[in-house]
Amino acid sequence: MIEGKLNVGEEYTLHEAAGPVGYNTVSDFIFKVDNDNKVTLVNAMTDGEVKVAEDGTLVVTDSKKEIGDLELTKTIKGDINEEEAAGALTFQIVSEDGKYLTADSKLVDEETTLTLDAFEHAEGTKVYTLKIENVDLGNYTVTETTKDISGKEYTVKYAVNGGAQTEGNEAAAAVEANKTTKVDFEDDYKNIEKTGNLELTKTIKGEITKEELEGALTFVIKTEDGKYLKANKTLTENADEAVLTLKDFTEVEEAKKYTLTLEGIDLGNYTVTETTKDITGKEYTVKYAVNGGDQKDGKEAKAEVKDGETTKVDFEDNYTKQTGKIELTKTIKGDINEEEAAGALTF
Repeated sequence: MIEGKLNVGEEYTLHEAAGPVGYNTVSDFIFKVDNDNKVTLVNAMTDGEVKVAEDGTLVVTDSKKEIGDLELTKTIKGDINEEEAAGALTFQIVSEDGKYLTADSKLVDEETTLTLDAFEHAEGTKVYTLKIENVDLGNYTVTETTKDISGKEYTVKYAVNGGAQTEGNEAAAAVEANKTTKVDFEDDYKNIEKTGNLELTKTIKGEITKEELEGALTFVIKTEDGKYLKANKTLTENADEAVLTLKDFTEVEEAKKYTLTLEGIDLGNYTVTETTKDITGKEYTVKYAVNGGDQKDGKEAKAEVKDGETTKVDFEDNYTKQTGKIELTKTIKGDINEEEAAGALTF
């Protein structure tokens, strides 16, 4: 009941700021009172009902609001745990007039973000549910924001009211009277396989032909668990199956420089060994360097392949001709002197 002193014949506007939960607020209307404190309505109502009782008082009746429910379901698949999911997933529900829907069904102007903490979730499962009841009718956009998780990739799909799944993180849903509109999001996480690259470079110096090189140089790459890496990046336990020759390399400079890059291989420690066959008449030295470091004498280089990086192993062979001495001895017998021998003998 509202009591107060009103001026006779003066028009007043009644504004209902808020109605009961589940009911519409009554539209503003105008009334006035006469000398007997009887109320007279000046305008008609557009929502709800206002009438004058026999005793001249106003009776205001709110109309029941047409409402529906909005249910969000979040299903998580793949390589992710509850803690990772809780920190990665947030949602916003925006009405067609730009207001934000809260978990308790209020429409507000302030930007509102829902986290998985607002959802119901049975421990040990990967399904989360949030049902928002008594939602005003209309069109809503439900948007999932998914933060990147290091070492994982993901896909997001959604479906509305049991329809076909669509890839994306933004779903349009209409809330209808006395119905529950369902929006189902599904995230599928997959661990990103961490890999790196191994680049071998072979530099040749000295006096040697291309044909001699191709028959002389071979390589094997051994993993820390005793397997061997083949040119096609697969592993084998048989070293003979994994022998690399210069034909597996790309010739950068004719008979001088060759490279072989193995991309996307497993991380870890590798041992790269060069086997150099003897070439008749040639001597050689072998040096290596890892990632641009100092050169060392030897045919065996240890190198670590790291995530997203290219590990470089550079071998350098220097060939020289073998040299020696030859000693000739000439013995002269019989009836001949030095002068005669000097003029008669050649070699």
